Amino acid sequence: MMFIFTVEGQEKIILQEEVIKRVNYKTDTPDDSMARSTNVGFELKITGHIITKGLWGDSTYQLSLWSLVSASEPESYRQATLQIVNDGQIVRSIEFPQAFVVDYREDYQAGNQSGQFYLHIRQKKDKNQLVKITKEATEFTDFS
Repeated sequence: MMFIFTVEGQEKIILQEEVIKRVNYKTDTPDDSMARSTNVGFELKITGHIITKGLWGDSTYQLSLWSLVSASEPESYRQATLQIVNDGQIVRSIEFPQAFVVDYREDYQAGNQSGQFYLHIRQKKDKNQLVKITKEATEFTDFS
C-alpha cells in the first residue's frame, strides 16, 4: 500500500511513497454525544521521512511553510487530497477542499540520513459539506 498526498494553493506540494509512511483519517464527533452530532470534524494525520535529495527534493519544506501561514490569511486554507493506492489501484481518495494545519513537527537525530515529519490537518468546519471520500477502481498514475 502506498500514499499520495497533494496540497494545492499558491504552489503545489506532492508527497509520495518514499516520503509518507503512515496515515490516519478520522471523522470526529463529540464523545459524549448520544445521537448523530452536527458538530463533526474531519482530520488527517500523516507521518513520514524528510527526504532532501532525489526526485522529490524536500517537499516537506513546503509543508513547514504552510504551517507558518497566519489563520487570518486566505492561503492558510488549501485543497488537500490523499490517495491510497494498493496493487496499482486507487482504493480510497479523501479530499479536504478547505484544509488547514493544526500541527506540524519535524524530528531529527544525529547520524540519520533523514528526519521525520508529522502533519495534522483538519477541514474547515463551515465547509464540511464539500469533503469527498471516494472509492475508486481507477488505475494509479505515477507523477514522476
